[in-house]
Amino acid sequence: MSHDVIDAAANDLLARIQPLVESEALYVYDVDEMLHEKSRLSLPNMSLVYAGMTPTGNKAADATFDLYVCAGRDRENRVDGLAKITGTSILADIRNAIMKTTFCYPPTATGHQWRMGPERPVGIDGNLIVYLQKWITKVILVA
Repeated sequence: MSHDVIDAAANDLLARIQPLVESEALYVYDVDEMLHEKSRLSLPNMSLVYAGMTPTGNKAADATFDLYVCAGRDRENRVDGLAKITGTSILADIRNAIMKTTFCYPPTATGHQWRMGPERPVGIDGNLIVYLQKWITKVILVA
């Protein structure tokens, strides 16, 4: 079932990023749940949201996951640029962790590689800078 494939892909991605954060990397339903949950987590923290599938051929699709990264410590860091440097270095660590494991280990639970999509800041929430990375993998749809 495609639902099981999605959960397997999400768990694979979470396992690759979990070592980068002190608190649990969360698999949440949507951005609202991420914003609600982030307050109980230490910084930096990460939340993964399943963003859907795009058909790519006969029984195949690209599954996309949005990885939200909350970084930043306080208002002073945000003003002098340190939080931005911290945030972008965390993003680089995530890219390296996912890309390194992609090329060193068997691919995702779906049997395919992770591909990086767009990466961008999505705003400031209180004292946090929130970034978004999109990660995509191929899934095979079976009945």
